[in-house]
Amino acid sequence: MSKGRRIARIPNLPPSPEAAARYLLHWESRRLFHAPSDFPLLTPQFLFNSGLPFTLEIGCGAAELLCALAAADPGERYLGADISRRSLYYAVHQAANAGLSNIRFLRADFLLAQARLAPASLKSVLLLFPDPNLSPRHRKRRVFSPALLDALHPALCPGARILAVSDDESLFMDMLAIADADPRYRKTHSEPFLEGFDPPAPTRFQRAWRRVGRRVLRFELERDG
Repeated sequence: MSKGRRIARIPNLPPSPEAAARYLLHWESRRLFHAPSDFPLLTPQFLFNSGLPFTLEIGCGAAELLCALAAADPGERYLGADISRRSLYYAVHQAANAGLSNIRFLRADFLLAQARLAPASLKSVLLLFPDPNLSPRHRKRRVFSPALLDALHPALCPGARILAVSDDESLFMDMLAIADADPRYRKTHSEPFLEGFDPPAPTRFQRAWRRVGRRVLRFELERDG
């Protein structure tokens, strides 16, 4: 996490073996880099034993919003991906306590794991308050990139949408420029971008930035065709 964006750490709650087996996948980065084909495609069948597309949150952290969405709509399916073990442990803790059966979590470097997205598997994609990686040498680690849009395009079902939200104006404008330059996507709104974000369960980062009055920007994309 970039300097200046730290908030109170969440508790470390390692899940029981049963909860981990039910909710959590762990893909080791070195092996994922060297042998990506050793890992399964992220199909609805593999994740949920279902043929229905699912919602993916990239960088879900403790998955407050994703768990709330899963609890509110048991007929939908949700996958949260993050690299942080502690955050995903807490996400599993929330899902297990709520008895959710329609959510899974993937602990992996998504820059590597995005290659395992399956065709026509995604109903929607959420990217909420991604780390801006302010250090120049770390900017290549930013998740929203032309490579991500390349990976998402075949994975999105017709009409599927991508929602990107940030409190960092520099990062947001960089993401917006990448989106605007890709003719395979169109915005779902006529404005260049939108302000504000009011989900049913704000993330820890959103609550923190709201307290200090940071401006929140967003855009939503739809696959064109």
